[in-house]
Amino acid sequence: METLEQELQKIYNSGINVTIWWMCDAGIEVALGNEYAGYDEEGTVETVAEVIPWLQDAIARHYPNSRYNTERLGSTWSPKPEDFTRDKQLMREALIQVQNERRAARRAKRPVQPDLSSSRS
Repeated sequence: METLEQELQKIYNSGINVTIWWMCDAGIEVALGNEYAGYDEEGTVETVAEVIPWLQDAIARHYPNSRYNTERLGSTWSPKPEDFTRDKQLMREALIQVQNERRAARRAKRPVQPDLSSSRS
């Protein structure tokens, strides 16, 4: 097996979103996906050594035809347009959500302009 760094880079290069975080002694939270596009699977492992095997199993279940999974199993990967349809839609929806949140935040910061048209006679 390659290093954690090498495996994570391969997953990243394949365009697969993962999330890894931990706090003290609560285990290591691992997820396939992110907060914007959603999570396909989430779990907890006890050691850093378990992170890559957990991700590999989850990727095999949710993205069996991904570049990462295909090459990990020793085959040659060739992209197909349908491989990206779901990801593009999720990312488009996430981008729209972020843009709407930013617009709302900007509107909230703007001072309210008084309507002076009714005071003119």
